Amino acid sequence: MNLSIRFTEIFQRTGKLIETYHVGPDFKPSVVKSPEYGLVISWPNEYQFLSVAIPGFIGGLAGLERVFSKYGMDFASKVPEDIRKKRNFISGFLTVGVPPTPEFTLDTDDEDFCEWASRWIKGQLEESRAKAQGVAIPNDRLRTFMELEIYTYALDSRDSEEGRIRVVLEPIRLPRYFDGYVAVDFGTTATTAVLLPGGTPSLDRMELIDADGQRGARKSDTRPTETKLNVEAVDGELSDHPGSVEWSVGSIANKAPTDGLVIGAKRLAAGPMWEDKLVVFAYDKLKPERSPRSTRREIPLLNRHPAELFLCRLFQRFCEATNTRPRNLAVTYPTTFSSRELRQLKQVVARGWLRMHVREHTSNNISIVVDKSQTQRGDRLGGRIGLALDEATAAAFFFIHRKISVPGGMLRFRYLYPNGLNLLLYDCGGGTTDIALVSARLQNHLGDGAVNELRISVRARSGLRGFGGDNITWQIARLIKAKLAIAIWNNAVVTARLGIVEPRPNFPPPDARAADVEAFLKKFADSFDKLVPTRFNPHRMDPITLRNREHVLKLWEWSEKVKQKLNAPSVPVPVVAPRDKLVEYLAGATGVPGENMLETINGIKLNRNEVDRMVQQPVLQSIRNCNNLIRERLTDQGEDVHWVVAAGNASLYPLIQEALKQNLNVMFLESDELREARFGMDTNNLKYAVAKGAALALATLEYDRILTVSFDKDLSEHLPFELAYKDPVKGAYRILFREGERYDKLTSQTVSFHPTKEPVATGTEPGNAQAGQKWFILYRRWPGQTKDEYDVYARYYFEDEVHSPITITYEAEKGDFVVTDSRGAVGSIALPETSDGLYVSPVQRGDL
Repeated sequence: MNLSIRFTEIFQRTGKLIETYHVGPDFKPSVVKSPEYGLVISWPNEYQFLSVAIPGFIGGLAGLERVFSKYGMDFASKVPEDIRKKRNFISGFLTVGVPPTPEFTLDTDDEDFCEWASRWIKGQLEESRAKAQGVAIPNDRLRTFMELEIYTYALDSRDSEEGRIRVVLEPIRLPRYFDGYVAVDFGTTATTAVLLPGGTPSLDRMELIDADGQRGARKSDTRPTETKLNVEAVDGELSDHPGSVEWSVGSIANKAPTDGLVIGAKRLAAGPMWEDKLVVFAYDKLKPERSPRSTRREIPLLNRHPAELFLCRLFQRFCEATNTRPRNLAVTYPTTFSSRELRQLKQVVARGWLRMHVREHTSNNISIVVDKSQTQRGDRLGGRIGLALDEATAAAFFFIHRKISVPGGMLRFRYLYPNGLNLLLYDCGGGTTDIALVSARLQNHLGDGAVNELRISVRARSGLRGFGGDNITWQIARLIKAKLAIAIWNNAVVTARLGIVEPRPNFPPPDARAADVEAFLKKFADSFDKLVPTRFNPHRMDPITLRNREHVLKLWEWSEKVKQKLNAPSVPVPVVAPRDKLVEYLAGATGVPGENMLETINGIKLNRNEVDRMVQQPVLQSIRNCNNLIRERLTDQGEDVHWVVAAGNASLYPLIQEALKQNLNVMFLESDELREARFGMDTNNLKYAVAKGAALALATLEYDRILTVSFDKDLSEHLPFELAYKDPVKGAYRILFREGERYDKLTSQTVSFHPTKEPVATGTEPGNAQAGQKWFILYRRWPGQTKDEYDVYARYYFEDEVHSPITITYEAEKGDFVVTDSRGAVGSIALPETSDGLYVSPVQRGDL
């Protein structure tokens, strides 16, 4: 085998470059006379940055022995021990007429590679200077970084033949820093990254990063990257070096075995147990050391690792797409994130950043990247997080900036909104619904050259932490599962074998109340799961768990397709399922032929009314919050909402648009007679509005020309809700910390409580600390919620009973509130049970 492979435009620290060589169909070694032959490929150990793989080939001595022994040869005599110690090998069998497809991987993060590259780059600079002074230097020396030789050895039972593969690396460069701004919207289900070149902030100059392929690309339009990660192999133990692990993200992650798949990396990273163990199945050897006989085993990670790896790959894709490194980064976060959750999000971004730069994840390095005040020190680590902006505010920034930046936009804005524009931004994403009430006012500053200042201020932030597009898909999946179970319930042999004794139930009628449907699903949940098994223990990886995990993924895919087609309220939409693993399982378990089972599944139908009733309550709750915000912050002050914008992919679901238009206390939302439409939804920017707005916001912090934009850049440093204690005697809430206060200005609060006459069972949760009580509870109220509409923020558990008085203190290092009683005992945080759904993807909770 004599081939020539060329890697071009190589930049250090941009991950792994992969080149697949497609050999012609007529290829075969000249000496081969048999229909099958063996092939050995070897290269020096010193080239640890290079690897070669061919499907079906085995690495190491095991592959050598297998190939040589088949043809009656002793590999030890053919390959001396000193050669075996100095070279890497992959070996396998090929069939004449079936050309091989060798895959060559160059790891630009390898330390030896980077050291050689740095020396070469330094030498090029010296030779370039010499050439400029008239010294004759061959042009190829200024281009070719390295030429590598890989040896091949083809053999059959009659003869053998040596060959060469020439690998040329040209040229190698140090990536420059990107001259501009980068923003990342790390989403629950989808993630976007945008870049804005330096200079005048303009939407026309903004580009998107396509991170969904083997290499990154910059495009004017592309799909967001699914927030999915698949850990394929870990070299022993996961370290801070990107070369210690093989992983894929986005759509590529779907193609790898699902036992290494992690969905909802952002949820895991935001949870209080982000340092707890997470188990995936993966290989414990990297390519090319592993062989087809290698098995996957349990690999322990931490809950934060998937987010770090996902973001590292996103940054690598940016480097590949631009041949530069990001320096100034804006990060967005859900409007309802607490200080602790935001702190953890920043840290996983920093760890992903450091992993991309092959830097240790020390607390000092992390703090340098996270702390935007340490600009110079951050530059030494490749950059810093220049801005953290909540998602609703970022999206609002995008839409307002776009309205005013068009030709004549400022004049039109000043004419239509002489007292300023009030915007309600409703962002329904994958896992949360974020709400922001934003005002924009245009002011003139006369002097040496008139400067217009657009002042954007956030009047209030609110939202629903546990409602988004995933919740709609979740309800659809539950309904499909129930209807499918009922459809196959008629098989008496199957129900008897599974121990199902109750008669086949009838699905609730279309006009049934949501509560009745919920009661029905819970009543028959065990029987439904026996027929269509999708429940599992998320902390185990046994064969049943792996099987049911796969079933949930398939059911989820069916449900997403149904959701996209639910338009008219009463028009039924059929399930469209391929013949996948869930279909095959159900066919085998029931004894029904696969095609018949597929016909049964595709005969199941849902209409929008069935789904709407299951999700209507949280949708209407979010709109009530909007109306309360409007009344409290605008109407009571004699102001009104001028513009409502729906954003986020889940806003495509028709119920959300209809409910907003019908229930929002905003006049003329659908009027065509107004000069400006009051309701807007840009389908091209449902997901990208957040990242684009964040990039624009970051740019305006540094760019000062004809139009300056000022906004609340420190919004993330203010408490977005009020925190209260509930007096168990009076039943009233006492506000401890008010919405909008700066975290660094919060002072400790002390509360006293009095025992009630009724005895309280130890460990229960009656409302707040009482005599004999071991729990203390803090309550939270978001702007837009009614006066008594508090939900549990956190429960604090004390080993012994709580002793009054209690002191509540905000600790910046933890990013959370600490509760101490009069004896100095500190309560350990136990979040509400409902928070479990916030920090684990519904697909991987195991309770579908």
